[in-house]
Amino acid sequence: MANKTTKCQLISCIPHLLERVREQYKKIDDQLSPSPVAFFETLYTQYVLDTRRSTTRSEGFQKVIDEFQEVVSTMQRLGQRLYSEGGITSELKEAEELTQKANSVVHWAEDLECGAMEGLPVLERLYTQRRLKFQRSLLLEVAAPPPETTPTPVQATAVVVPAIREVSRPSSSSMSDTPPPALPAVEPPSYISIRADSTQGQSKVYYAWNYCPTPEEIQAMWPDDERSSGYVVSRGMRIGFFAHWAIVEALTTGVSGMFQKKFSRFDMALQEYTRVLSGASHVYSSPKILRAPGPSSRHPHPNRLFSLHDPGLQDRDLKFEVDSHQNIRVYAAVPRITHVSVDTTISDPPGVEVWVPVNSAPRVIDISDEEDE
Repeated sequence: MANKTTKCQLISCIPHLLERVREQYKKIDDQLSPSPVAFFETLYTQYVLDTRRSTTRSEGFQKVIDEFQEVVSTMQRLGQRLYSEGGITSELKEAEELTQKANSVVHWAEDLECGAMEGLPVLERLYTQRRLKFQRSLLLEVAAPPPETTPTPVQATAVVVPAIREVSRPSSSSMSDTPPPALPAVEPPSYISIRADSTQGQSKVYYAWNYCPTPEEIQAMWPDDERSSGYVVSRGMRIGFFAHWAIVEALTTGVSGMFQKKFSRFDMALQEYTRVLSGASHVYSSPKILRAPGPSSRHPHPNRLFSLHDPGLQDRDLKFEVDSHQNIRVYAAVPRITHVSVDTTISDPPGVEVWVPVNSAPRVIDISDEEDE
């Protein structure tokens, strides 16, 4: 009877926890009214005025970062309580989505501060030329590679938000007469699972492909040293190299025909993967995407990192972000964008930079299983 009462108490507190998350989010949302673009436009303008009036750098961005980060930290703690008391529920998902939206605001402010730390002229130049793009943990100055150099594939490709469009560079005369344009509105990426309170420590991102990646792609995205140990998942719901067993478990548990293997050195494991991919080695079967376990799977335990049925993760590459305290977050990876050309033609306005999404490998996905369930 006592156990039943305790369970009912836990269930009844879940709506209360979600309401507290909503209240915290409202603190940020009220300040962003009428829109995030207007908020950051005002923040930028005030920063410029304060900096020009004083010999010291304005602390406007840092104040916003500190204030909003405190709210985000509270939301993350409440989200962890939701997870520990109810598991993966609709309330948890809503809390995580609100937390990610709030966290994106913090990152946008950090991006602005990053540009400001280079000096006011740099910040104004980036801003007025619409070259400052708000992205999660990445400040990208949109610029063509020098014509006399040939960029490597890693230099030519960047993980950026889908909001990048054709960017027109105004002339130097129009820059001084035209007020700074409004910032582009950017929707945050999908944010799925939190396991513990987030920290400000350094994080690493492990990429999980929804197709068979090339060795070059894997090497470019590997965040650790080449002599680091880890696991290769060559057959599972996604394919990739990971340093943490929790990620391997999330991608292979209950998957019929899955294959994962521990390795002592990444560089040697990548060489082995290359030989398997080319057919020169048969130490394990060729890489293959397998379908997720169904409701009747012999492994009824829920996936601890993400929901297998979340539409935001279906048929998408995934990113597993691991912070310094081993907390793991799962994102649907945004499309990769590569700079293709800055040559102008008769039909193109002067100075237009052309960006197109590219896939390094064809997305032909075999979702057949090894066995009939």
